[in-house]
Amino acid sequence: MTNDQWGMFDLVALPLEPLPDLPDFANLFNIWDNKRGNSLFPRWRDFSFDDLLPWIGKLAVSKFDGVDELHFVLFGGTFVDLFSQELTGKPLCASLLPEQREASRKHFMDLINSHSIGHGRGKVPFINRGHIDFNVIDLPMAENGRDVSHFLHGVAIK
Repeated sequence: MTNDQWGMFDLVALPLEPLPDLPDFANLFNIWDNKRGNSLFPRWRDFSFDDLLPWIGKLAVSKFDGVDELHFVLFGGTFVDLFSQELTGKPLCASLLPEQREASRKHFMDLINSHSIGHGRGKVPFINRGHIDFNVIDLPMAENGRDVSHFLHGVAIK
């Protein structure tokens, strides 16, 4: 698949404060922000099923290996539909074309090192629908409250 087929896809780092103004994710930001309390980041185990019920299927969770890779521990149905494969247990970069992997790896390492929220937006191919608008948010989580150990990924498509 060529870059023209994928269209433009931008990855950016956003500050934690103030929370970004992205209406598609306002509810998810509020949940994440409430769960972090006085910590820099919430822990994955701070979230309950009921907390995330409005987002079920539109979430993925990845775990940082401590070096330079993230592996999905949860890959929701909307992500499965978008990528035409189940990636739970697989590296995040497995969801990308080879030429996109290094930029994505760098993006996530920058998020981890700068304590930032990630945002990606662009057009991606979708089975039987041509290209769709793809909007994803990457919310850092930390088992100790400060060092990123996981990301909560939410997706909005149109």
